[in-house]
Amino acid sequence: MRTRYRAYCYASGHIGLGVGTPSGAIEIASGPPKILRTEVEVVARLAYDNTTLLVPGVPEAQSMEEKIEALVRFVEWAGSRVMAHNVWRAGTDVRADCEALVEIKA
Repeated sequence: MRTRYRAYCYASGHIGLGVGTPSGAIEIASGPPKILRTEVEVVARLAYDNTTLLVPGVPEAQSMEEKIEALVRFVEWAGSRVMAHNVWRAGTDVRADCEALVEIKA
């Protein structure tokens, strides 16, 4: 059985990759490690350190609602690309997870 990796995002916009989704992060995609890493690296924004991957619009957002909107737009756009390998989650699922996480923290 092949291991599926997860791409996840924190409220800061930082995207991470691993075998699981850490507490406080939202899963945005999953798939075979090599395909997932390539997919994420193609669509993510590179931070000033030339290493950190970011969701475009999330670091600049002023409120949690704006961060969620930016994340949902990004996931929907990434999943709609012709070259997307069916690794991206649906925007509605990501929004629901974000709202649940916000409720838990409140």
